[in-house]
Amino acid sequence: MKKVLMGVSGGIAAYKIPELVRLLVKERAAVKTLMTETSTRFCTRDAIAALSGDSVYTGIFEPLFLEEGHTELARWPDIFVIAPATANTIAKLALGVADNILTTTFLASGVPKLIVPSMNTQMYDAEALQKNLNDLRARGAAVLPPDVGDLACKTYGAGRMPDPAVLLEAIFRAAGPRPLEGKRVVVSAGATVEPLDDVRVLTNRSSGKMGVAIARAAYRRGADVSLILGRSSVCPLPPVDIVHADSIDSFRRAYARLAPKSDYFVAAAAVGDFIPAKSVRGKIKRTNGRLTLEFKSSPDLLAEISRAKKQGQKILGFALESSLDEKAARRKLQEKHLDAVFLNRASAMGADLNAGIGLSAGGRRRVFKQMPKERLAAEFWTWVEALN
Repeated sequence: MKKVLMGVSGGIAAYKIPELVRLLVKERAAVKTLMTETSTRFCTRDAIAALSGDSVYTGIFEPLFLEEGHTELARWPDIFVIAPATANTIAKLALGVADNILTTTFLASGVPKLIVPSMNTQMYDAEALQKNLNDLRARGAAVLPPDVGDLACKTYGAGRMPDPAVLLEAIFRAAGPRPLEGKRVVVSAGATVEPLDDVRVLTNRSSGKMGVAIARAAYRRGADVSLILGRSSVCPLPPVDIVHADSIDSFRRAYARLAPKSDYFVAAAAVGDFIPAKSVRGKIKRTNGRLTLEFKSSPDLLAEISRAKKQGQKILGFALESSLDEKAARRKLQEKHLDAVFLNRASAMGADLNAGIGLSAGGRRRVFKQMPKERLAAEFWTWVEALN
């Protein structure tokens, strides 16, 4: 369980903090919060306390804060997040000023820190502000750049605090551990789509949930992640570089471009085994008789990638079977010269839960009990990292 200390300073973006706290708690994080006096004008202490189920401090001389003490609180978290971080608060943090509950605790804390600037574009671009951020980076703090968008001052530009779901990913990445830091990970997810005519398509039931979860878990573990995404029912988050694909041919081009640059290539997409022998222009007209369609085998994209594998690269595949047929999975592992394969049931397609068996080329085997796909993705990477 991650322990997150939130430091909320007095910017309008503080209204997003209750939702961020809700998402953190949903991920089983423990959240304590420090609020400057000004920040309480933009979101209430009671709202954050209700959502976190934990302490919210607003003043140095509060009995509850005096009892715990800023030095004890500074040592408590796995990560200290300042969001929103106003220009005033950033200047104080950079200079070591300790004049309120947030800045005092920040100065006393040696844990990983994440600064999330939020302000008017001109303030964000100011030389003094950028120098302060660079000073904080030089001391080890991570800085999440603001989004470009509509601002509270009725202008458009850089300075908008990212949405809570994006902040959530940045927090987990900054908190660590980051065993994949410096590694390039490419994941494919979702279903392929092949046109039968201008109206109808051949596809499958893949939702993309497992592949997207694997990409997200790799990002949280410090990797530089690209996601090749086909038809999917889930929306991945901006920190992951997304390459959209639909047909097998477009997946093939994306594989050929990204796979050679990767340290880990995870083929979790449900690439069709068959494609139409030909696509009909226009719409196939309805008839009272039978309609016969001809299909042909599709190219084996994973085998192509595996044949071009570079030294030290790991190629990981998924085997989808009606039952957990280990013989079929081992055959895929050997015939395609994969480093590992994850065997799972077809019934997991579109579901939020999954289970399976991991098989490695080195003979290692692990059974993954049924669990949410997000949690399984983290367990998957723990297993893969141990294969090195």
